[in-house]
Amino acid sequence: MNTVGNYQLIVQGLPIDTNDSISEATQLGTISATPTTVNASIVTDIDVNMVAFSVSAGQVVDFDIDTPLNGPGGLGSFIRLFNSQGQELAFNNDGTAPGENTLGFDAYLRFTFATGGTYYLGVSNLNNVQYDPITGNGDTAGGFNSIGSYQLIVQTASVVVPDPNDAISEAASLGAVSTIPITVSASISPDTDVNMVGFTVSAGQVVDFDIDTPLNGPGGLGSYLRLFNAQGTELAFNDDAAAPGENRVGFDAYLRFTFATAGTFYLGVSNVNNGQYNAITGDGDTAGGLNTVGNYSLTVQTVSKTLSLNISAASIPEKNGTAVGTVTRRNSDLSQALLVSLSSSDTSSATVPQSVVIPIDQSSVSFAITAVDDRVVNGTKTVMITATAAGFTLGTSTLQVTDSNSRWHNALNPYDVDADNTISPLDVLVIINYLNLVGSGPVPTGSPPPFLDVDSDNFISPLDVLVVINFLNAKPNGQGEGEGMSMRPSTAFIDDFFVDIARLKSSAMPQRLRSVRAPHDFSK
Repeated sequence: MNTVGNYQLIVQGLPIDTNDSISEATQLGTISATPTTVNASIVTDIDVNMVAFSVSAGQVVDFDIDTPLNGPGGLGSFIRLFNSQGQELAFNNDGTAPGENTLGFDAYLRFTFATGGTYYLGVSNLNNVQYDPITGNGDTAGGFNSIGSYQLIVQTASVVVPDPNDAISEAASLGAVSTIPITVSASISPDTDVNMVGFTVSAGQVVDFDIDTPLNGPGGLGSYLRLFNAQGTELAFNDDAAAPGENRVGFDAYLRFTFATAGTFYLGVSNVNNGQYNAITGDGDTAGGLNTVGNYSLTVQTVSKTLSLNISAASIPEKNGTAVGTVTRRNSDLSQALLVSLSSSDTSSATVPQSVVIPIDQSSVSFAITAVDDRVVNGTKTVMITATAAGFTLGTSTLQVTDSNSRWHNALNPYDVDADNTISPLDVLVIINYLNLVGSGPVPTGSPPPFLDVDSDNFISPLDVLVVINFLNAKPNGQGEGEGMSMRPSTAFIDDFFVDIARLKSSAMPQRLRSVRAPHDFSK
């Protein structure tokens, strides 16, 4: 395929590159804080412009390329730095000079010269980067963004103002951190600036460090946080994050940290590019980059340690009702076990253990909530369960305990089965007659009296008989006053009933009991 066809061959000479080697370099003279500016262009894709300059030992020099477009359609610039022997010392393709906020196709390089002398900088496009600075040979042709005009600015880097608080020994003290916010308003300027603050905490304390800036995005400070111990060891760091209550992740930094031990610690605030400085000496700053300067506000405060309480059910019945409560500790040190005290606002409706222990390395523990059957028809009760622990905000939760008693229980006086305002052996006979006719089982349909469910368990059984008998038998000579009701002396009769209850186990009902007529038609 594609083996035949017409073509046009164009042959032409290229302009001679008169300054593409060290020997032909344009002289810029001695570099100082006063900018030296060169306006030129890369006119062919293999064009190289070499310049020479002189520096002193230790001098820091910025080399900044600016183009009209700084992006597609313009020159994709590339700079290479050489010594007088043609050895490459540094290079850059795309970079942002101090004060620039767009990373495009413009090159930028900052270099510290260890020794004084004459050095050379080559400007080309990003494709032509392997040329020989001694001979000018080895150019690479072709590629995108290979030609265009540019401005080269060479100058000694701005004198760095001594940073008085960039080391632990110089840190400004914030004192003891508490739940009351400590706010510091400051700025990062110049780009190598670091602001160090010191503070004290107790073991297990959880602390928030929050940076807020006016823009929280491009054009403002891209903040960076580093947390150190007293020996300068970095414990944590953060670049971009949203603090609690913030709904946007921008350029602001945020850090939450749990301190395992008490003591004095240090926080360094810088821009995002300057993140490798030495916290002990203050050395090792990084210059340049986007979003390097700007104002900020630092807020430091303890996060409140809290307990939260969750209950597995919204309501439980008072009879045999149970639920599971779970207490959880938040914002606390998990390396220690935590004793939590529990309480119920109404122990006549629901009970909990006096305390529970959240184990080491655990954030929560569960416990049982048990309903209390008061055997009284008194409606649904709302119970509040509370969890407390030293140093923690308490946790609460509520549940409802529903009334398990039915209308077949005499709430005013459970032992008065026939509701005749007298507690006597007749109340026992009423239940026995029912059991003989119907048998044991759930409470029947219909309406009382008689109130057959003496023990309020929604079940009619010989236990209801025994409850009344035990009540009568507990009174001296079978007598006593209860709830304003008179009692008939019946010791001998009660003794007979103990015999009769035993006979219920046989199929034949005693003649004496069969002669007693049931006072209620249970078939309805």
